[in-house]
Amino acid sequence: MYANDSDLIKACLAGEEAAWKNLVDRYARLVYSVTLAQGMRLEDADHVFQQVFTRTFHHLQNLHDRKRIAAWLIATTCHECQRLHQRTPQTMDLDETPPDLDDLSAEDIQIWERRHIIGQAMQQLESPCREILQALFRDPPVDQTTIAGQLGIPLSNFSTLRARCFKKLETILASMGADLT
Repeated sequence: MYANDSDLIKACLAGEEAAWKNLVDRYARLVYSVTLAQGMRLEDADHVFQQVFTRTFHHLQNLHDRKRIAAWLIATTCHECQRLHQRTPQTMDLDETPPDLDDLSAEDIQIWERRHIIGQAMQQLESPCREILQALFRDPPVDQTTIAGQLGIPLSNFSTLRARCFKKLETILASMGADLT
């Protein structure tokens, strides 16, 4: 449909939804392959994928050499992987199975969108809530006794604090207009 990347980017900047879908489809495998090559788990690769294309959406107009979108996406993907590694200092297993992007469902896309929104909301949380919620959803899961010990929180206060943290996250998500159902 679009002869080259320059035409595709021009159509994206003109607001053509089909062009944006084409751009994502064209480069999804590249972003995933770079992410997985960086040692990210598939769940984290999904998060990086969302971050990369969100950045692409917001910064596409600033791309100087439109013929080099692939290089820009690779650099952006590596940067996002680094940021995620810094935020979650845990061992990550390399999943060498590339996702079959031809079979993406609306549900998969919705999951990616939700993960992205929750990630943005989590960044707005302050300590210790961010650390508590991140630890609760690590893979493999970390039990509350370990989390409380690592954060220096009395175990007797942990359940109350955890509930407050979830409430704060819910409030942030609601303020972002996220559909909580």
